[in-house]
Amino acid sequence: MQLSPRLTSSPRACPFNPAPPLPTFPNKSSTFDRIYATATGDTGLDFSEDCLALNIWTKSISPKELKPVLFFIHGGRFVSGSTNNTLYDGKYLAATGDVVVVTIDYRLLVFGFPGSPLLPSANLAILDQRLALEWVKENVASFGGDPSRILMYGQSVGGLSIHYHAFAWPDDPIASSFMSISGTINDEPNSPELSKSYWDQLSVLVGCDSDVERDVVSCMQEVPYQVILAAIKKLPLTPTEFLPRTQFVPTIDEKIVFSDYATRADAGGFAKLPYLVGNANHESGFYAISAFAQKITFNHSQWDLFNLKTFTCSAAQSALFRLKHNATVYLYRYFGDFDNTRLYPTSGAYHLSDLNMWHGVGRDVSGIPNTRDEEWLSREMVRSLITFAKDPVGGLENLGWMRYEGVGSVTLNILGQDNRREVSLVESGEYDAQCA
Repeated sequence: MQLSPRLTSSPRACPFNPAPPLPTFPNKSSTFDRIYATATGDTGLDFSEDCLALNIWTKSISPKELKPVLFFIHGGRFVSGSTNNTLYDGKYLAATGDVVVVTIDYRLLVFGFPGSPLLPSANLAILDQRLALEWVKENVASFGGDPSRILMYGQSVGGLSIHYHAFAWPDDPIASSFMSISGTINDEPNSPELSKSYWDQLSVLVGCDSDVERDVVSCMQEVPYQVILAAIKKLPLTPTEFLPRTQFVPTIDEKIVFSDYATRADAGGFAKLPYLVGNANHESGFYAISAFAQKITFNHSQWDLFNLKTFTCSAAQSALFRLKHNATVYLYRYFGDFDNTRLYPTSGAYHLSDLNMWHGVGRDVSGIPNTRDEEWLSREMVRSLITFAKDPVGGLENLGWMRYEGVGSVTLNILGQDNRREVSLVESGEYDAQCA
């Protein structure tokens, strides 16, 4: 287990356990297996602890006309994920909008969130992200990028990571705008005690138990990552209100991850950059698959509550506290549901389905050509993303979007309603009235 991976060799994925074999899911689509493998990162990756790398796409380099930079953080519940994934391919964005696109890898599981109090940080993964952002600021001009115009955005826990950065570096965010796709500050971080408990359990499983913590750390550093991954599978998951989660996640340290986000948000203790936030209409359409694999059964009302609490309310709340402190905010909800990216008949606009549209990769992910409506909607969403990166304050309004103006205002931007490409507007209370 390397605590300071090198940055020198050819990039490989940071170690994680591929998703276990999935029982035959009922009524799955012809593209289900391909999409699910891509979504979970189970695509035959090579792993290495020497994994801190980034990918850069640019169409051309001109020192006289520097381009906006799109800096993307992938999701995966801090359990899995890699930039070597079709969902995160930046070639279409770079070619379409003449922007520079950067995607980054960061450490996962215990490699990114170790629980030993002797280590420099319990949140190495967030520091990996920050290091990559600092590198981009210093070097992106060499690739034609403008270091003063960086849109930092992410999906799922990548979107959650945006919030960690906004609160951890309120006066030096480096980025000039933020975007969170289906991921906001709703997940409870671990307490230091819980993270230490999981660290201790893991060290015992790999033969590193000792009463002297320094010896435990030294021993863990010598254990191959394959042994650690196998041991993690034996640990109990952390129970939550809905689905159990991994053991090794962001940990409260009051430096990078805090215990009092509501208080800090109310006081304005965050970077007040222009902010684009939203989620898919039926996020649970994807989570129903992992629930099925774990033999967890929810009825429709329970899944509705999951969608509301985990995604809709957290997006609304993150928009509201920024609005209170006069930040520019755009709030959206995605409804697209297309044949080639559908998982099963009722999967709807599921978690991460909108990434196909934001990044223009639906055909590559599914292996089936987009329909005309799908292609048009994707082009409009790619255009919106690029426009926000170029002009995060007013650019989207030129495309028919409205800035969020709070409860009661008709300023929730609807994307892909009935698979249409036009943006429509509704009052956000149609979806988040129960969040108050």
